[in-house]
Amino acid sequence: MESIKELRVICQTTAKKDVSNYYMRYVSRFFSIYISRILLPLPVHADQVSLAMIVVGVGSTFIFLSPDRGLFLWGALGLQLWYVLDCADGEVARYRFYQRAKEVVVDKTRLSMTGSYWDYLNHYIVHGLSLFLISYGAFRINGDSKWLLVGFTASFFQMLLLAVHDSKSRAFVGKIHKEASGQTVACAKQRSAGTTQASPKRHSPFKWVFMGMHYSCTFPTVMNVITLTAISNLMVRTGGTDLRLGLILYYAVASGIVFICIAARNLSNKRIDRDFEEQFEFRSAKEFLV
Repeated sequence: MESIKELRVICQTTAKKDVSNYYMRYVSRFFSIYISRILLPLPVHADQVSLAMIVVGVGSTFIFLSPDRGLFLWGALGLQLWYVLDCADGEVARYRFYQRAKEVVVDKTRLSMTGSYWDYLNHYIVHGLSLFLISYGAFRINGDSKWLLVGFTASFFQMLLLAVHDSKSRAFVGKIHKEASGQTVACAKQRSAGTTQASPKRHSPFKWVFMGMHYSCTFPTVMNVITLTAISNLMVRTGGTDLRLGLILYYAVASGIVFICIAARNLSNKRIDRDFEEQFEFRSAKEFLV
């Protein structure tokens, strides 16, 4: 079996291209390779790791049903393990590809789409359960049913934040299917190598606030906020305010605001159509015939 350093090259080369998710790149993937190292000698497939990932994620969220602050922390740590496994399933997939093809995969398009499908299911399930089950734990603390409504609202908007992006992708795919009548083919637009980089945009204070709120409402940030809340909760003296209440209240409001703003942007002035035209173009199928 290869060393950890060699496995990082084999299993994490494509991950280096993801520069947007720094936590996954520098924290989760630091630990995930050690789990992958344990799994790789076993007859384990990536889909089995994905299933285990969802089981761990769901199991962790159900720990939140307890009002106990110590168990709340264990649930938060379980989510951290869930996110590490979210990296490990892809690493197992890339290593199995390496075993078959005898080459390091450097392009995710060469891997099965099943892994992406698992990820989409995983996000809807775990993102949706987390905040609602935390609210149920808060409800058990004081018996006030309004926290169940607040938690449901937070979870509902969390899922809508996923749907608002996935719906855009579905609209793109639908457009491609409708236009591809056998005579035209959708192609990604090529950007010329000599295109100059646009100067950085100057954002208004309102835009910066919105960007920060948007970032705070996406995973893994939500997961990390839950973890920090759980740790801080243990530092609050017994009988003091439980920080879970503020957590779910914030996400009920912030997730709703972010969803409404993104949906309004996508629906205004045919923004979806313009985004599609910036990324794709249709060409005659004859151009691709040899």
